[in-house]
Amino acid sequence: MSVLEDAISTMSASSSVGEERPDLDRFYTPSLLADELVNLATVHPSSVVDFAAGTGNLLAAALKKWPNALLYANDVDADAIKQAGERLPLAEARSADFLSSRFHVHNTGEAQGWSIILLNPPFSQREAPVHVPLGRHSGLRCSRSMAFVMTAVQYLSAGGQLLAILPSSTLLNKIDQTAREVLQSTYSVEVVREPAYGLFEGADVSTYFLRISESDRPAFPSVTRKADLQSWKIIRGSISIARAHRRNAGTRGWVHTTGLNQGGISHRYEFPGQAYGKIAPSGSILLPRVGRFGSDKIVLVERDDGEHLSDCILAIQHSALDPAVIADLLKSNFSQLQTFYGGTGAPYITRDRLYAFLAEML
Repeated sequence: MSVLEDAISTMSASSSVGEERPDLDRFYTPSLLADELVNLATVHPSSVVDFAAGTGNLLAAALKKWPNALLYANDVDADAIKQAGERLPLAEARSADFLSSRFHVHNTGEAQGWSIILLNPPFSQREAPVHVPLGRHSGLRCSRSMAFVMTAVQYLSAGGQLLAILPSSTLLNKIDQTAREVLQSTYSVEVVREPAYGLFEGADVSTYFLRISESDRPAFPSVTRKADLQSWKIIRGSISIARAHRRNAGTRGWVHTTGLNQGGISHRYEFPGQAYGKIAPSGSILLPRVGRFGSDKIVLVERDDGEHLSDCILAIQHSALDPAVIADLLKSNFSQLQTFYGGTGAPYITRDRLYAFLAEML
């Protein structure tokens, strides 16, 4: 069996290796997804690198498409890199934390860079919510996956491209806003596969494909202007009571996402004492802040004195639009709304993301 055939035959088998050591946040790229990402490149590379290579699935896809390109691999997991070296004709393989000085001190002489950089970086924020890129972008603070991108992009050769699979949260979250602006001012940054769930088995996360290349073309979706948002008001509920302590209250009480059904409120829960918490006024539109749900959970508040809300519910108001019109707009744009929910656990939406969606919707 040739080296190329061996690489292809082992792609599926190595996709699930990460199950052995979940502490490394390993969800290796499935073979079909790896092929799809590689096929989005618009340059013909002389060299290809993956700085979070795992057992080499992305590089195996690169080998199929560009059999003459030099392949380079790095991963924090030495066992994974050993497997990559056994299945692929790597020009060089290293095992180092890409977001540590150890890797970059070793690579200070790589002045030419690489033609293609492939990335499926770690998504998890378990260790720390804020990460620091290395090199010329070390003044930034961003998410872990964006720190990989901001560090890796420095290793692009002239005319090269970076292709990455990233969590959808990096498109709109506040922590990555400055990083997005830096990329937009320097490169062409294109979303070449729309956000979607289900691309990684066992990972409840929405992901998209990003392509970065040297150009003056526009990049990430433009930041919403404050003037676009003055007419909107978003309220997040504040009541949090464990499921074991909830008691149905009939027509009076507080509303949780479980009570949003078929376009209405099916039930409420008792307060442990006096009524408290934030109230969504009559005419507000309710929708879940967290979790997967259907458009039937978009609900109009009809009660004159409003509804007390769980902290898992958001309420939307507009100073001029009729509430029924807002509800119809949300439902007719529901598939787009879902892409604004992200996170490595249960999908959720922040008020900033919802504001961005509302401005875009209108």
